[in-house]
Amino acid sequence: MATMYVGVIPENGIKPDLKSTAKSDVIEELLDVLVAGGYVTDREGVLQALFDREAQGSTAVGRGVAFPHCKTEGVRELATAFGRSVEGIEFGAEDGKPVHLFFLMVAPPGKSGPHVKALGRLAKLVADHDCCKELFSADTVERVVRVLTAAPEGKMKAEG
Repeated sequence: MATMYVGVIPENGIKPDLKSTAKSDVIEELLDVLVAGGYVTDREGVLQALFDREAQGSTAVGRGVAFPHCKTEGVRELATAFGRSVEGIEFGAEDGKPVHLFFLMVAPPGKSGPHVKALGRLAKLVADHDCCKELFSADTVERVVRVLTAAPEGKMKAEG
């Protein structure tokens, strides 16, 4: 059993030092984290699905946070990655602010339960202003894990 933080983010899905400076690049960089972890079966298909979803409207929710996500045949089960950009990336947020915290989520079609539940958990996490501030300053995987473990719902065991 793999340890999942906030119920959906595996430790090997955390990248606290994103190098990307553009929207499309950060999506690819986080997708590659999931590819490296073995969560993705079709990188190009998932990438296209993520870009298609983003074209429908930005997944930035404001306050420096974005939830790029999609449903795709390119994964067998829900997969989530977290990334932090020190500089921030223009992501089309309604508040006009750059995004620093990214939660990329991909799920197979036809299984909306885990996807909706995961989005709810992550929304609860980012609603906590102190937690967001701590994630903004968490510059190592270990520090991100500490913040996520202390967050609402904290560390949870899950199949994986």
